[in-house]
Amino acid sequence: MEGEPRKVFDPKGICPGIRGAVAFFRANGFETTDSGDGSYFKMGMEGAMEEPMVAMKSSPDTLARDAQQVWDLIDVEGRECPAIEATYYVSEDTAIILVYGKALLELKGPKDSDL
Repeated sequence: MEGEPRKVFDPKGICPGIRGAVAFFRANGFETTDSGDGSYFKMGMEGAMEEPMVAMKSSPDTLARDAQQVWDLIDVEGRECPAIEATYYVSEDTAIILVYGKALLELKGPKDSDL
């Protein structure tokens, strides 16, 4: 997450149900790499998750801190928190944070044009 330029992307290519969560994480400095609202799972798409999900890039050196930051951003009193997984792929030297669960659908960020 630190020191790497954010890639430009088209928010219209994101499933409408998860767009708010993607905007939320991007507005808070995370580079999202994958997302879905569960609709593709219902259509039988291979690899799609049943629950809403957002995956974000991290680095091996900051993975634990980044995962904690994600938790701190969404751990608001009274709000159900989604699951958070932090994974380091040794063979690729990459780190990914996966956040999933229906509570993601409650997260809102800036409008699409602000992403």
